[in-house]
Amino acid sequence: MENFTAGLLSSQLSVADIFVAKCLATRRLVANCDTGEVFAPQWHKEYVPIGTLDSVGYLRTAMRDKGRLVNFLIHRVICIAAHGTPPFPKMQVNHINGIKLDNRSSNLEWVTTRRNHEHAGQIGLIAHHEQHWNAKLTNAKVTEIRTLCDQGTTIDELAHQYGVRKGTIRKIIRHQSWKDYPNDGVRHDTLPWRSES
Repeated sequence: MENFTAGLLSSQLSVADIFVAKCLATRRLVANCDTGEVFAPQWHKEYVPIGTLDSVGYLRTAMRDKGRLVNFLIHRVICIAAHGTPPFPKMQVNHINGIKLDNRSSNLEWVTTRRNHEHAGQIGLIAHHEQHWNAKLTNAKVTEIRTLCDQGTTIDELAHQYGVRKGTIRKIIRHQSWKDYPNDGVRHDTLPWRSES
């Protein structure tokens, strides 16, 4: 059997992934991994790529399986055709160059959700820190918070002063959020814990 059916034994695969793998194995779907296009030969006499742009910028389509409509993403079809079914449950397809419509197999890889988000942040697809649309703090304020904490200001006082929750202040101090900014060399998570009065 082809590599895209190898993972069919896993009961952890999604219904859509199993359906896509079966359609590829029976040539109900045909994937051109070099161009990133998918075809459904039974729908068209000529090879016309299938897929409709969805609200978040990906190509998707749907087909019937025993009367039930199965929705799937075109990049998952290409990834299954080129790289086999996902090695682990709930894996995502990462577009290496960040372009959602570039579905060439050389641009796709299976990754965890966490790795997909990390990659999106690294290439600038996800706004972080003060560039985020809902940011309440700036880079300068985060530096101030860490400095004031080092000087003995309590978490309660900092939360009140900056209009954020105490948990937000704790995460900033411990470098659990804004962890890559600033890199001041101080391990704030090892400082004595300030009492919250």
